[in-house]
Amino acid sequence: MLETDGATPAALELRFAELEIRAGETGDGLPARLIRGLAAPYQAKTRIRSYGGREFEEWLEPGVFGETLRSGADVRLLLEHDERSLLARTKAGNLRLRDTPRGLEFEAELPDTQAARDVLENIRVRNYAGMSFGFRPVDMQKTYGADGRLAAVAHRAAALHEISIVSAPAYARTSVAMRSILQAAPPPVPAEVLAMRLRLARARG
Repeated sequence: MLETDGATPAALELRFAELEIRAGETGDGLPARLIRGLAAPYQAKTRIRSYGGREFEEWLEPGVFGETLRSGADVRLLLEHDERSLLARTKAGNLRLRDTPRGLEFEAELPDTQAARDVLENIRVRNYAGMSFGFRPVDMQKTYGADGRLAAVAHRAAALHEISIVSAPAYARTSVAMRSILQAAPPPVPAEVLAMRLRLARARG
């Protein structure tokens, strides 16, 4: 059973991508403080566990962040989702985002500061595990199973707010709490359940 949801929940969702981050080094053709990577993969299905222990699949549809890119919204590159650890931002021109068939790619020029040099060294020695991104769902297609429980969520449009270099996932891949999705409109009751309720009501009458 399919359902679309165009509402924008208030809570910011965080997701983790175990993907490459490449830092510039002498001789590799990249400026010394340039980093590149894939911030958000498309159509990579992930098993998500809700607060109640139920699981469903989630993925990003290609172009999900299209409106963010077209609008010129200010997206920031942070360290560990820490607002105080700002490394680059699109408004400053030192963070560039690109929509590709495989996902949302980024390129950032880090400032010449001790904090940024520490980040680059930690990337070089692989202390950081990948990228995480913070977004708010805008348009979701939800699929429910025969039992009326959420089975899958496809994000078709979302507002991207920040991407972060992280040493560990904000949530484990199988334990992300989908607050805004699960607290949205309740799932539709399957037709067979409605029919059973009607039969019971008639029998009692």
